[in-house]
Amino acid sequence: MFVCSGKQARSIDQRASEKYNIPSLDLMEQAAIECWKQLQSYKEKKLMVLCGPGNNGGDGMALARLAIQDGFNVIVSYIGTTMSQSQQVQYQRLQKMNIPILEDMESIHNSIQQAEILIDCIFGNGCNREVRGNYKTIIDWMNASNKEIIAIDVPSGLNADTGKEMGVCVHATQTLALDCFKEGMFIEDGPRS
Repeated sequence: MFVCSGKQARSIDQRASEKYNIPSLDLMEQAAIECWKQLQSYKEKKLMVLCGPGNNGGDGMALARLAIQDGFNVIVSYIGTTMSQSQQVQYQRLQKMNIPILEDMESIHNSIQQAEILIDCIFGNGCNREVRGNYKTIIDWMNASNKEIIAIDVPSGLNADTGKEMGVCVHATQTLALDCFKEGMFIEDGPRS
């Protein structure tokens, strides 16, 4: 089992892009493909992919697209004000396929109640400040829903280095770690997330 810090994981991605000329968008697609493979047993369930800003949200958008193309019943939501360049591409791909993307809080709340499986792509391994505002509200809704929650890479709100909850943290049923396991998953609040 390969365990690294969140900083090391980000460095691995950066090195893949800079040294080996693997674009961030390709890394995102590969992450989505591998996660999609792990979700095959959920094909008959109603999934909700909750995407935040940044590349973890982009992973979620790519994952949602692949699942929808494979006949899954998927709701996609986005909460945020900024997107990475790769995430913008994923967002545009969903739009071109006429896949609705929920962005208002009421619709997101209602959909959390309707979904059977929640897929957490709000924050990735770079979460290092307290989770507040709409992000906190959505994570609270997810945790209170009593639904199965699958976190992609790291449960949102968990510091991948220290293992501390950053005010609030998704309590995932399972986590699909990308690249490697993060140290924070095994220390402090990590084992409970």
